[in-house]
Amino acid sequence: MSAKRLLLFACVTFLTGCDAFYDTLEIPNPNKAKAEAKAIGAACRHSGRSLEDCYYLHPDLEKAAIYEGWREMNEYMLEKELPTVPAQLVPNEPQVTAKPLERNEPLIPSLARPANGQNASAPAPAAAGGGH
Repeated sequence: MSAKRLLLFACVTFLTGCDAFYDTLEIPNPNKAKAEAKAIGAACRHSGRSLEDCYYLHPDLEKAAIYEGWREMNEYMLEKELPTVPAQLVPNEPQVTAKPLERNEPLIPSLARPANGQNASAPAPAAAGGGH
């Protein structure tokens, strides 16, 4: 391998972890985008926004990262018994606060399975004996 190629390889390897490298070449940094989405998810939970509201307000961000940040903040707030801090910048918006999840509570209650093992959202079987 020539010295120039080795030097180029070393420079690229060194700079790949640098945010300036991505900014200079105008390449989106996936780590930065994930960290931002995670922070927004945590902020949504801390301010009492539901996860669905957070998804709706930030459709361009990765939902898995938003959820991860929201869930981590929810666990932290439960552990430390912290109250939500409602946003003060939007006076016309109604104040809706999210209830903290219990440790074994499903995120979406409608998807929880009832005791008989059937899916709660499944349609009930039709009555025997004909149609309309």
